Amino acid sequence: MQRKEHPITIRLEYLGVEDKYTREMILLVFNDLFDVKIWPELRLILHPDESKPPLLAGRPSADGPITLVQPRPSERLISLQSLYSELSLIQKKYSANSIMVAFVDSDSAIVYYNLNATDVPSSYKSCPKQQTLPNIA
Repeated sequence: MQRKEHPITIRLEYLGVEDKYTREMILLVFNDLFDVKIWPELRLILHPDESKPPLLAGRPSADGPITLVQPRPSERLISLQSLYSELSLIQKKYSANSIMVAFVDSDSAIVYYNLNATDVPSSYKSCPKQQTLPNIA
């Protein structure tokens, strides 16, 4: 099956994800989780901020909790404060206590980072605004 015909690609186009790189990045993470890591259940869900690409939601094991996954390009730096803000937004909509961020590199390498609600500082002031996660090399 070609990428253009993959059900996830078709669904992303239907949801209005116009950027080809974003569609391919989400498909790459989906395939890694479903085909390589053998998640028994995985689907697309809308991001609470509808201007952002959809999230993936699934179970790493048949009896495990639902895990939300946010694919992101590794080339774009992101502050911890921004990640905490997104987690807060996602937590409000989906009652999720954690999110897995999938950093996708240009060579298709994927690094997963788990961010839990318990990691979020009680005050964003205690989270340095300039601190960023390093690029994947």
